[in-house]
Amino acid sequence: MEYLDGETLADYLEREKKIPSDKAIEMMKPVIGSLKNVHKHGIIHRDIAPDNVFITKRGDVKLIDFGAARYATATHSRSLTVMIKPGYSPEEQYRSRGDQGSHTDVYAVAATMYKMITGHTPPDALERRAYFENKGKDTLPPIRKYVRDIDTNVETAILNALNVRIEDRTPDMETLKIKKIDPLTWPLWAKITIPTAGVGLIVFIVLLVTGVIIPKPEVVSNEIPEGQTRVPPVISREVTDGEAALSERNLLMVIGEKVISEEISENYILTQDIDGGAVVPKNTVITVSVSSVEKTVVPNILGMELEEAKAKLEELGFAVTIEESYDSVIAEGCIITQSAEPDSELADGSEIILTVSKGKDPNQ
Repeated sequence: MEYLDGETLADYLEREKKIPSDKAIEMMKPVIGSLKNVHKHGIIHRDIAPDNVFITKRGDVKLIDFGAARYATATHSRSLTVMIKPGYSPEEQYRSRGDQGSHTDVYAVAATMYKMITGHTPPDALERRAYFENKGKDTLPPIRKYVRDIDTNVETAILNALNVRIEDRTPDMETLKIKKIDPLTWPLWAKITIPTAGVGLIVFIVLLVTGVIIPKPEVVSNEIPEGQTRVPPVISREVTDGEAALSERNLLMVIGEKVISEEISENYILTQDIDGGAVVPKNTVITVSVSSVEKTVVPNILGMELEEAKAKLEELGFAVTIEESYDSVIAEGCIITQSAEPDSELADGSEIILTVSKGKDPNQ
């Protein structure tokens, strides 16, 4: 890729904390425009977040790191590698067969803008979905909680794009229009209807103040019952990281099976038997499956001649590195030591260092 001189949006936000909404919109317009073109070719980025938005010293804003996009090069593909960034990834991205599409990137763009404007990362999508299904409420705070003077139309556009359910979410970049509405450009019907609605609003406020209308208080509780805890999503986390996240919530982790994968590095969590966001008793055991790689038993090649030992290891798929050392016992050209213990298992392509005898030290 081209050389870029500047910093990531994540670094910028670390320093500035948040960005005025008008500026945030202008900064993200090039990203939205780029994604329109990418989506036309059936490709989705799947990894949009502040650390993948780059701001050059000239002020240009660019979307980088299309590494995750190679797994979704066509709209026919419905079995995609799980890749998530909590807070920025929509809930369908937590499943390899989730219905991913342009709406997936829409969510991530909106989450990034939410972070830019409020200074806060949106709640995890799986936790939002679980709470919504159980309580009928969303845990995503409105933007105006943090920014009082946010334009209503801007807030609505971002929150629509952040809908946790696909069917309710803004479907694509063309539909994601984030701009203020100038009353002078309203159509004739709006100029007539809105003043009329304003009169109705005044009447409603009078009735409310005089006590004729008494609003029913709405209590939203996000409290978890005593002795219970909420399961964090640990899919795509490294095993020790996922275990630590579960332990923080007073949960236990057990590895149920290891699944060989050519696409995912070893020791990353692929599935969990209880979805993130679910409320369960403390000390519940969460069973996970973990990525693994093909492994081969290391043979014992100690004392062998170098060429024979090297050929045997390379035939098994290992990479061989040679070091030399004097030895008064092992004949010249034969193996003194091997870095991997005989009968241990290593992944294909692993390096094995062989120390080869140079014979007896002439200085001794």
